[in-house]
Amino acid sequence: MARALITGATAGIGNAFAKELAARGNDLVLVARDRDRLRKVAADLSEVHGIDVEVLPADLSVRDEVMKVAQRLESETDPVDMLINNAGFGLHASLIDASQIELHERAMDVMCLAMLILGGAAGRAMKARGRGRIVNVASTSGAIFTGNYSAIKAWARTWSTGLALELSGTGVTVTALLPGWVRTEFHQRAGNQRHELCRHSCGSTPTTWSGSACGTSRRDASNRYRRNAGRRRCSSRIMDHGSSSVGSPTSCPLAEGNAEDMAKVPKPGRHASKLNASTRQAAQMLLLKPTMWRLLRVHVHGKANLEGLEAPCVVFANHSSHLDTPLIYGALPNRISKYLAAGAARDYFYDKWWKAGPMSLFFNGYPIDRGKDRSKDNDSKKRNVRGLSAALLDAGVPLLIYPEGSRSRTGAMGPFKPGVAALCISRQIPAVPIALIGAHAAWPSTQKHLPKGRPIVHVVIGRPMTPLPGEIAHEFNERMRRQVLELHDTTARAYGARTLDEYARVAALGKAKKTEVTALAEDARARADQSDHQENQEDQ
Repeated sequence: MARALITGATAGIGNAFAKELAARGNDLVLVARDRDRLRKVAADLSEVHGIDVEVLPADLSVRDEVMKVAQRLESETDPVDMLINNAGFGLHASLIDASQIELHERAMDVMCLAMLILGGAAGRAMKARGRGRIVNVASTSGAIFTGNYSAIKAWARTWSTGLALELSGTGVTVTALLPGWVRTEFHQRAGNQRHELCRHSCGSTPTTWSGSACGTSRRDASNRYRRNAGRRRCSSRIMDHGSSSVGSPTSCPLAEGNAEDMAKVPKPGRHASKLNASTRQAAQMLLLKPTMWRLLRVHVHGKANLEGLEAPCVVFANHSSHLDTPLIYGALPNRISKYLAAGAARDYFYDKWWKAGPMSLFFNGYPIDRGKDRSKDNDSKKRNVRGLSAALLDAGVPLLIYPEGSRSRTGAMGPFKPGVAALCISRQIPAVPIALIGAHAAWPSTQKHLPKGRPIVHVVIGRPMTPLPGEIAHEFNERMRRQVLELHDTTARAYGARTLDEYARVAALGKAKKTEVTALAEDARARADQSDHQENQEDQ
């Protein structure tokens, strides 16, 4: 069971973090000054969620007590998997009043020095274990100029970036959370009313931000966003410096809080339509699947692994033939395939209507930008909708995405891009691995006609994979790649088909042969040029 340490855990965003993580089954270590209130919060969370809650009273303006918390973070017994650096207080003091220097000093001790010490301690311990998450609560105030509080929060964001760079590649992510105005007792404690800048803003709830930074994918959060978008006026965001795995703007349905930005959020529209799903199911059952099963001898393995699987999810597979997508749709149960939306290259499938039409009819297709042909006509540009994958998942639509990005021309499996893994982590949804054996041999990229002789093809469906606690996108991406490789090669060996390693070997030999021929040709050309040069010199 994962364990999180939260500072400032008895109120506001810190308390919301505690409730959110407890609801997900995480054990907690709660840090705050008020001992009695800390024990009450711990008892309530333990009783409601049945988790282990440890209390650690500490005043983070006192160095000795900060070091006590740092020692707990570095403890090898009951290690901490996530640190929430949340403790802080409002600071509305003059920058030139000598009598308020001590208040400034205390604020920097709590919100700068304590964050630096605790973040460093957590970073060392998590780096040694190869995984972990650090969330530092900063503020959108760091982007404006409201005295020392803005300076402190700007420091928190900048320091988070520096820590993330130092921990890059270690399996530890660092996220800076930048909330705007939030309805908590923070402002009452600071003795101030709302700033004139935000007098018309309703403010966000602390649950909104704790859920977002934890990578929540709950549909009610997305719905709250849509309802409140027109009422919020203060910009608020989450900056994930470690990776896109948690807390990134795309993983947070509440990342931007104004109506203008809301207009840019893509809508699922026809992809989630029941009428379209019924039409699509009829087309798949009456035309697509019978055609594929007549052209090929298809063997489907592992359908039982999908029992109990509920949308949304992401289906992924190796990709080496135009047969891949029809085979996957034909192999999956109807309850999944009728809503399954296939991501297709915008620059290839959406440049002509006669390509886009079948993609929509049979595969509920939607465009994915591969970064090519950005200068095409305006209609093509309009189809380049960012964030559509996330919007579809939030609407409960399962996706089919090929992590390789494009179809392999050789049959060998290319490297996986981490975008699919990041999407699964940010939405906390399962990824379904599928291995396709024999599809490339049945219809390689060099073949212009349909398959002949009903070649044998195997579709192997693996068990749904879920991200591990603290796992970053690149780690989950590698597990996904290895799972497809294992499913493919195990089945290929059992049925006497070519493995992915063999495809890769053949491709490498062919490339080496071409390189050798090219080198010989260049050498011959160089010798001929040298001979011509010598003849010219002799003639002279």
